[in-house]
Amino acid sequence: MPSLALLLLARLAPALAQSPPPTDLDGDGKADAIVVEEEGVTIGGQRVACGGMELCSVQLHDIAADDGLREVLVIELGPRDDASARLYRLRKGKLVELSFRKPGDSDEWQSVPSAVSTSGNGIVLADHQGRFYTQRQKYVAKGDTLTHVPQPFWYAGFEVHVDRSVPVVRSPGGTEVVANVKPDSDITVLLESAEQEGWFLVKLSTGLTGWVTLETLAQGSDQVRGVMSAG
Repeated sequence: MPSLALLLLARLAPALAQSPPPTDLDGDGKADAIVVEEEGVTIGGQRVACGGMELCSVQLHDIAADDGLREVLVIELGPRDDASARLYRLRKGKLVELSFRKPGDSDEWQSVPSAVSTSGNGIVLADHQGRFYTQRQKYVAKGDTLTHVPQPFWYAGFEVHVDRSVPVVRSPGGTEVVANVKPDSDITVLLESAEQEGWFLVKLSTGLTGWVTLETLAQGSDQVRGVMSAG
């Protein structure tokens, strides 16, 4: 029969494995502890509420290599393994969350990415996980503010099987039909319009291109209909 000490060690092992070594986060020359527990993540002595079926995970980032600061990304998994990532910075003993706010976000709701990548040049690339593809957004950091950089399109890059013919049009929001998708064929969804969200540029098996909404595509594709019905 295992001893009480072994049982306690087994219970603590996941949390210990998730906690990175102490790191100087605010540039004061002293290492700051980052501890992952069932109740949340403690960063420099300040706790962030985070948890669910699994322990949250953390990543260390360095947005700007010349500012002496390191950032902590706290990642929480949802019930469908959908990730929610929040970025924190320790400044003068205070924990600050960097907001991924975009134009159109309200005070009550803002964009939360599923993953973040940085390279020390002041730019933060945030991935937002959708039903069909992952949308990558760009932010530029200045102080504790992340400023969203608009794009004309978002790269999608996924394939869809079409069972019944549907029309594609010349421009997002337009009605001029340029081609019809051939039944029982595969098309490549290339881009989503950032100015008219929900409109996608597709490449047909014939090599022709055109624009279509997912709602229209669902009329001819059982694959798209199934994903949209799943929510």
